[in-house]
Amino acid sequence: MEDYPKTEQNSNPQQVNEADVTYKSEASGELARLRKNMNMSDMDKLRAFTRMLVRNAMYKKAIISHHK
Repeated sequence: MEDYPKTEQNSNPQQVNEADVTYKSEASGELARLRKNMNMSDMDKLRAFTRMLVRNAMYKKAIISHHK
């Protein structure tokens, strides 16, 4: 068997995860999220929408009690 050369996890030092980015204001973070969502494919948009619907149904059924 041939051993394939191992590649580094982060081969591109310019690439940054969105979770690692700190925004100056909440509005700039919101704009970045909207830009990312705008460039999603139609299938990704459909999946995101159905996840939103499922979460909404789950939250409607949730029973929250505040016991101390």
